[in-house]
Amino acid sequence: MKKTLLTISACIGLATLSIAQTPVITNGSMELWTNISAPYPLLPALERPTGWYGSDQFLNHTVGPLMATQSLDFDYNKQLFKDTDKHEGSFAAKLMTKDFGDTLKKLPVLLTNAKQNVSMSALMGADFDNINLMDLFKFSECAAVYGKRIDSITAYVKTPATNADSGAVFVLAYQKVQTGSGADSNAVIGQGGMTIAPNSGGYIKITVPVVYPAGQATDSMVVGFVSSSADFTVDNTLFVDDVAIYASEPNSVKNIAATDLGFQVYPNPASTQINFNNKSNMANTTLIIQNSVGQIMHYSKMGQGANNIDLGKYAAGTYFYEVYNEKGTARQTGKFVK
Repeated sequence: MKKTLLTISACIGLATLSIAQTPVITNGSMELWTNISAPYPLLPALERPTGWYGSDQFLNHTVGPLMATQSLDFDYNKQLFKDTDKHEGSFAAKLMTKDFGDTLKKLPVLLTNAKQNVSMSALMGADFDNINLMDLFKFSECAAVYGKRIDSITAYVKTPATNADSGAVFVLAYQKVQTGSGADSNAVIGQGGMTIAPNSGGYIKITVPVVYPAGQATDSMVVGFVSSSADFTVDNTLFVDDVAIYASEPNSVKNIAATDLGFQVYPNPASTQINFNNKSNMANTTLIIQNSVGQIMHYSKMGQGANNIDLGKYAAGTYFYEVYNEKGTARQTGKFVK
């Protein structure tokens, strides 16, 4: 198999369409995991961090069975693991490159906070001696960010001394655009990425800045990690933990009207939790909490009545909140102290 570099430019071609949108960096701590049952007997059961997606599910549960019907060689391999070798908390994500047999040969695993979609017709019509599977991926359910400017992401990563390849991380920022026919679409307006060298000597903190050659207000974004960026050595491993986003506000967000949406926020100062009481029972509101350096600490839809936010992992300091209405045309802002 011809080896092809997994570059940021290759990643940009992955996704021009984002369908549904979900909150920013759900489960960046990698503490919560979802078990994936095998759809057929003898196929491997898999797992993924909740709110994240691994490419090994598509390979093992879709591509493998299809290749079996075509009498093509395919070796089943789990590539994404819940592991206790973590930076903090109880778990981290462990990504491993594996050999899938004579047809696909050696492939890294891709972990993203957006769903990964692949055209089966494009895959089955590809030249497997020169294939770069990354060219076949598209993303859906990208993380919504309400027009904020994603400045950077941080993560704690680890690469063992046994590694021969570098791992990789990438960030793609999208803005809503209209096609020539007037349909809604999404265009990449910002990107960032870096390789992660072998033998990190333990967990290290990485920071990936997002560069915006055109536009700043981001509607949605994708973060991805890859177990190998070049040579695809079998068992090349990347550990990932504690992924966080840092964001600021371009003028387009600052121009959104600040108003009282009827939320009572208490207590202030707070200690163990803070309450957002939806007194007007407004439907489909969204809460964003950031710390004083722009890190997004919390992002969620809120229900009617009382909404309690756990502050157990928040350091002492000042935090800024925004509550958006359903259409994102008005927001209630404020701050609280822990």
